[in-house]
Amino acid sequence: MNEKATICEINEDKIRVMFSGDCGESCHHCSQSNHKQSILVSNTSGLNIKIGDHVEIFASQGRTILAAFLIFIVPLLLFIPFYFIGRSITGTNNELIPFLCGILGIGVGFLINVAIKKIRKNRDLPDIVRVYPD
Repeated sequence: MNEKATICEINEDKIRVMFSGDCGESCHHCSQSNHKQSILVSNTSGLNIKIGDHVEIFASQGRTILAAFLIFIVPLLLFIPFYFIGRSITGTNNELIPFLCGILGIGVGFLINVAIKKIRKNRDLPDIVRVYPD
C-alpha cells in the first residue's frame, strides 16, 4: 500500500511523516480527511530527505496484517485460556475472578506486543520509497 506524506520530523533513524490525504479520491473516502495523522517510517533506501519533503511511503500488506493480528487478535486469544484458568482456580459459579483473569490475559497480550516491538525495533516500519520534487 503506497501513501503520500510530508516529512515533519527527522531524528537519527526515526522519521515522522504526516499524511497529506492526497490519494486521488474525494475527501469522504479518506480516513485522514478531518485530522492529520503522523506515523514513524524508515528510510532504508538511503534517500536524501529533509523536513518538508513530500514522499511516498510503502507498507507491505503482510506487515500490516501481522501488526493488526498482534495488536487485536493475540490479546483476545489470551483472554480465553486466562478466563478458564481463573474459572478452574475458583471452582465456583463466581464469574468475577475468571473475568479478571481474562482481563489479565488481555494485558499479557499487550505486553507481548510491547516486547515484540522492542525486539524488532524499526524493521516493521513503513519505508520511504520515493521523494517527490518540489
